Amino acid sequence: MNKISFIVPIYNTDIRKLKKCISSIQRNVGLESYEINLIDDGSKEEHSKEYRRLVNSRIAYFYKSNGGVSSARNMGIEKSNGEYLCFVDSDDLLVGWNDASEELDMAVYDIAFTSEKNVISLPFERTNLTVNTFYSQLVKNSILNAVCGKLFKKSFLEKYHIRFNENLVHGEDLNFLLEIMTNHPKIVYIPKCIYLYIYNAQTTNSRFKKQPFKILNNYIYSFNREFNLVKQYQINIQIFNERINTVVKDLFNLYLVNVLMSDHDSLRIKIIAFLKSLDNPNLAGKVRLFLLKSGNSILIPLAVIRNGYLKIKH
Repeated sequence: MNKISFIVPIYNTDIRKLKKCISSIQRNVGLESYEINLIDDGSKEEHSKEYRRLVNSRIAYFYKSNGGVSSARNMGIEKSNGEYLCFVDSDDLLVGWNDASEELDMAVYDIAFTSEKNVISLPFERTNLTVNTFYSQLVKNSILNAVCGKLFKKSFLEKYHIRFNENLVHGEDLNFLLEIMTNHPKIVYIPKCIYLYIYNAQTTNSRFKKQPFKILNNYIYSFNREFNLVKQYQINIQIFNERINTVVKDLFNLYLVNVLMSDHDSLRIKIIAFLKSLDNPNLAGKVRLFLLKSGNSILIPLAVIRNGYLKIKH
């Protein structure tokens, strides 16, 4: 049985949530060969003390100064002894397991959102995937963007010097996957749900508020990388239109979250300039672009309504 290293970045995570996360790994992986590496990204000392108490023969703890989730995951890669790596966010859960029984560079599993009943079955018709097949779905289905719910062969990452880009605050997972795709991995799809992603829109809003201009620049960077790969793999450009519509929606929400910031107009102008360069957004995308051009007299009430809805929903 291949040894699996579970890499769990932590930053001031509530100890109860972390214990629940760890227990979900232990419960589902069972007696298989594994280790859990907790990477503390500069948490407050009172939290770090609690994390250190969790260490045992299966659980290792590593502390580093704060540098973001990408730097924490990169440390996790360096410290891991497993043949395969699995990234788990500290507020998410493992809900199943199926160890890869063949040689592979990357395994892709089904995942669930918010509830174990809400399983997203991936749209693959066969288990052995070509890079073209995987990438065709990646550009049209944002659920594949995440590194969670996947398994990566460490020696493949080492061979091609693949790491998370620590300069990105948004799109770091997607960028990591694009780096893997450019090196033609052997990909296997395993039709079993192993990961429960606990989505929190308020957390996304908070992240959007911290560095809106950097997030916008990261969106543009990732979009251009994807578009270049679309041309490289000669993927039908119509498929890419779905990604365009997602980008329009995300950047519209990025502005709504920051509509009252002092430099909001500069952000709005830059978003509009980028969105105008995109081809063929759908009707909803065109409406969002129109609203952005209309200004804050319309956008501020929309932002208030959206924020109220999210608070009620979560």
